[in-house]
Amino acid sequence: MREVHEIDQLVSFLEREHHFFDCVVQGLDLGEIEVDWSKVKLSGSVFLGCRFPSLAYQERLREGGALIFPRLPGIPYNPYRPTLYTRDELTEGWSEERDQSLDWQIYEHFVNHGRHKPNLLESLCQRLHDHAIDDGLSDLLEGRVEGDGAKKVVAIMGGHGTSRTDPYFRKVIEISRELTRRGYFIASGGDPGIMEAANLGAWISNAPDDFLERAFEELAKAPVYSDEGFHETAATVPNGTLREPQVLRSRPGSTGMSRATSSRHTSPSISATDFARTGSSRLRNTASSMLRAASARRRKFSWMRPGITMEPSTLSVR
Repeated sequence: MREVHEIDQLVSFLEREHHFFDCVVQGLDLGEIEVDWSKVKLSGSVFLGCRFPSLAYQERLREGGALIFPRLPGIPYNPYRPTLYTRDELTEGWSEERDQSLDWQIYEHFVNHGRHKPNLLESLCQRLHDHAIDDGLSDLLEGRVEGDGAKKVVAIMGGHGTSRTDPYFRKVIEISRELTRRGYFIASGGDPGIMEAANLGAWISNAPDDFLERAFEELAKAPVYSDEGFHETAATVPNGTLREPQVLRSRPGSTGMSRATSSRHTSPSISATDFARTGSSRLRNTASSMLRAASARRRKFSWMRPGITMEPSTLSVR
């Protein structure tokens, strides 16, 4: 099916075509444009979570043959979002005194709605959301977001409790850094520990060695995610006092796959640029499924299975 995620894209499409058969319009505010839908063949079209100027507007689309999935109130996430989350989006509202970030709001919502046993409506919302994230992840990995072709993905998974002073934390950074320099796209679980190291290595791939040493010194001030100041020290590397724009990647090649349904809440890795944050366990599979999905360009992921432990010294690229 053809997918429309932007208003400009919709306008351009309507200028070229006069039918919406097999077309999905996702998350748009249709009040921003004027369209004479009587001149458009709507049979077979789908509108996911769009805003409409009025109920009469919706009814006109339905009468023309469109299928409309309504916006769902009372949830802190958009089940129909057309893109992955960004780091800034997930962490907005966070402060040292109080965490009011979107990431935390979604986690609280998950806890308050049955954790892994949600009611029917919440379960449907989660599945719709995860389908949208699945779709956004495919767009990113297959090159449709940046127009740079399918990415060569290396996925690194590991414990979120690994200290920043652990030798393997440094090894993973060095491996990820070198892989990024060779043109690979790094994927991780999106959490602290080994996964933070994976994303950090991609972020600073073009930085000199002395910058890396300074980053280690700063991160060592709060080695574990439960330490006071953990988030602040992480922020100094991509955003704060250690940042050197002339040497860092302008668009770091890394993404984090994580979910809001873990037994505890941990802040997402601040060095990742895109997050496949989900409400169920479906997308947070294993490193091998991530690689398989990228190489085979599959749009669906298998369900949760036991994770893979990858020793940094034995990680290989094929």
